[in-house]
Amino acid sequence: QIDTLKQQLERLEATVDYLKANASADHKEKAVTAVDVAALKATNDRLIWSGDFRLRHDMQDRSPNITTDDHTRQRDQIRARFGVQAKVNDTTNVILRLSTVSNDNTNGRSTNQTLGTAWDRKSVGFDLAYVDWKPMPMANLMLGKMPQPWVKSPGYFWDNDLTPEGAALKFAYGPWFGNASYTWINERNVLGNEGASSDATMAGIQLGFKPTFKAGTLTAAVGYFDIANIQDRIVKYSQTNTAPAGGGAVTTVTCSIDGAFGSGFGTGDNSFNNTEYGPAPAPQVGSTTSCTRLYSDFNLFTALLQFDTTVGKYPLTVFADYMQNTAASVNPQVNKTLDGATAFGFTFNKASAPHSWEMGVVYEQNAKDA
Repeated sequence: QIDTLKQQLERLEATVDYLKANASADHKEKAVTAVDVAALKATNDRLIWSGDFRLRHDMQDRSPNITTDDHTRQRDQIRARFGVQAKVNDTTNVILRLSTVSNDNTNGRSTNQTLGTAWDRKSVGFDLAYVDWKPMPMANLMLGKMPQPWVKSPGYFWDNDLTPEGAALKFAYGPWFGNASYTWINERNVLGNEGASSDATMAGIQLGFKPTFKAGTLTAAVGYFDIANIQDRIVKYSQTNTAPAGGGAVTTVTCSIDGAFGSGFGTGDNSFNNTEYGPAPAPQVGSTTSCTRLYSDFNLFTALLQFDTTVGKYPLTVFADYMQNTAASVNPQVNKTLDGATAFGFTFNKASAPHSWEMGVVYEQNAKDA
């Protein structure tokens, strides 16, 4: 009996040792797992991911302007965006975002890619690439390819897909806010021609007031944007072949777009429906030949008024915009400046969560050189 009890005791001791060993291993594994989770959480706290996808069908009925039978265009377009915000430290973030680009990557106002080109691969580019430094609670500095730093309404004076490139300083103190920016439109480098090498830039400043009342929030702001070195720039591609009287060598003169608004050298029309002139006598900025040029300079005074409230449980935004080009030249066809633009409208509800919806109406009228 004593021998039997000793054997049972030995088995119990062996079992206890086994349980102790495995319990320690289990606790150690849990501790390691907890450390891994904490490290992953710390990494996730430093990285914020985002992305979206859109499919659009576009139908254009151009029958009032085109007399041929082929006057309707049908197309599908996609937009895909994927980005990350990285927290460098408590005051600095770096933001990168990739997106689809327009088919020829010359349209800064669109990230739509048109489908239907032999199932080829679609181009992707940097939609955002900037650093955001906030040295104090009331101010932050952005450098690089950034979202629009100025406050805008739901109207279309500033296209939502525009991502300016340069530097911007923003501040907010109580109901007051403001921003100042210096952005590049077209960096030029033409060897041997200093006039043609002048860069196209835009400097802007905006001041605003945003008080909150019981009924809602009012936003009022004024701004001024000076666009430099775009007047008299070549905006239309053309080529002229001239043979001298009596025979001889043919002279070829080519005018290539120099990117008045930043679409670079190329062919087509870069006037964006603004007033143009020419061909005019040489010499002119950027060329010694006769070319079609942009007529007006652009120094833009802007004002906006917006009121955000609720109707029942639904958010409602009502707004009005005004813009005037104070540097517009007199249009020779109508003998007056076409320098003003207005817009007003509303949006009702907000399409931000699943099963939510939004509707809005915007009316906008832009003069030719506004």
